[in-house]
Amino acid sequence: MTSLGGREALLEKVQTGVSVFRIVLRWRADLRTDWQVRLADGRKLNIRSAEDESGHRESLVIIADSQATLP
Repeated sequence: MTSLGGREALLEKVQTGVSVFRIVLRWRADLRTDWQVRLADGRKLNIRSAEDESGHRESLVIIADSQATLP
């Protein structure tokens, strides 16, 4: 998993931190973009895209983000 950076956004009048990640995993046909990835530390990432970059069905590159409310 690689962090692609982060930003702050005002969502529904609440200041929110958004972090974006790139995750590479073994290819699977059933993954959907309305799912979440749960990390070992309990964080949940919203899947935004899942691409088979090589076209050989060997791996998926997932772009996912997390949102955290800022104080």
